[in-house]
Amino acid sequence: MSNVVEVVHFSLDSDCTEDDFLRTDEQMKQFLSQQAGLIHRSLSKRDDGSFLDIIYWQNMEAATSAQQSFYASDVCKLIGQLINIESVTIEHTSVCSTLGIN
Repeated sequence: MSNVVEVVHFSLDSDCTEDDFLRTDEQMKQFLSQQAGLIHRSLSKRDDGSFLDIIYWQNMEAATSAQQSFYASDVCKLIGQLINIESVTIEHTSVCSTLGIN
């Protein structure tokens, strides 16, 4: 089984500031750190103001399990109030090749 990359693209709700979102993201990091199969996660901001949340999982089962746990979590409810739900796209891909530089 290959590792899986989850890419979530989203924009903030018009009433949400970046600072508000990043404070809530601390809770997201806490949630993710407790999920089995997590390898790495980064959150980045695009030039257009939208965000990319990129998460590496050990396999698709870990990604799916974490996603189901997320949807049932309090942090999901918090984040759902801060983002434009219609802007959200989620994609899962299998890792074909990697390079890590220490």
